[in-house]
Order: sequence, then structure tokens, then C-alpha cells
Amino acid sequence: ISKKTWGGEFQIVLSNNSMQKPLARGLQSTLGLTEGNNELKTQVGILESPSILMPIFDYVSLNKKEKNENLDLVFKNWAKNNLDIFLEPGTSILNISYLDTNKNRIIPVLMRITNAYQEYSGRKRRRAIELSKKYLKKQIILFTFNLRLKNFVAIPSLAPTSNILIFCERLMYETPFASCSKILVNLIKYLITK
Repeated sequence: ISKKTWGGEFQIVLSNNSMQKPLARGLQSTLGLTEGNNELKTQVGILESPSILMPIFDYVSLNKKEKNENLDLVFKNWAKNNLDIFLEPGTSILNISYLDTNKNRIIPVLMRITNAYQEYSGRKRRRAIELSKKYLKKQIILFTFNLRLKNFVAIPSLAPTSNILIFCERLMYETPFASCSKILVNLIKYLITK
């Protein structure tokens, strides 16, 4: 006689960059954060992975052990037999359902899955923000460099190397997070074209 199986389900709307504002989409594309049509499938693959689901599996294993239930639990079999995760066709809606022979375990497992997905989503969002900040800082450096270079007046009585040092010294003083090697490379390129 097989035990009665209980189930629960919920849905998550995954972020889809094609639905975002054009400016944000352009910035993310510049940063290499979009993956085209495969992005949602990639997100689903990550959300189905052991890195996300292993803590939930560990909870189920421990709970089964405490209740002297089936102790021969393997992650791959558990995910295959107890979880159903799929994208609603043509949408970014992710359906998640969980089956178990213990009805009291359904809600705690679904809550843990929800929390794990939210944590992953938050990490991804924080990473995108951090990359955006780094990119914008670099753009500010380059803009500042180009602006100061256009306004820099060399002192004719000094040797060209002295003018380079004066320029770099002023720029480093005014732009503390500037990269000296990048400045020198751009300055040399500029001086070569003059």
C-alpha cells in the first residue's frame, strides 16, 4: 500500500531584461548582463540547481530522519520525484510544485524554496548594481580625463615630460580614484596625435 501524497505549489515571476526600461536594458547589455532569449532558461537552471536547492534537501533529509521515514534520500532522486519546476510557456512565470508523503512538511519546504529564490534574486540584483557602479565610475574617470586633457595648457618653456608630469599630478590630485597607468596611456596617445 502506497502512502498518500500531498502537494503544494506557487509561482514566481522571473525578471526578464526585455521588459525593463530601455536605458537599464542598454546599460546591462553594455555590462554583459543580458543573455538574450536564453536568459529565462538560464535562471530556471540556476534555480533548479543544487546550489539553491541543497539547503531545502538537507532540511527534508533531517526532518525525515527525525521522523524515522525513508532515510535513503538522494538529492537527484528527491528533486526528480518531489519537485516540478517549469516555465509557463511564453511567459516569465516559473511554476514550482512540491510533493511529499508528510503533509506537515509541504508548507515549510515551499517557504524555504521561496526564501532561497528570493535570496538568489537579491544576490543577482546586488551584483548587477555593483557592476553598474564600477562601470559608471570608470566612465566618470575617462570623461574627467578627457575633459581635463582638452583644457590642459602645456607650458612651452618646460620639456614635454615635465608637462606630462604636471598634468598627471593635477589629475591625480583632483581625481583620487583615477588609474595612473590608464591616464598615461591615454595621455601618450593624445600627445602622439598632436
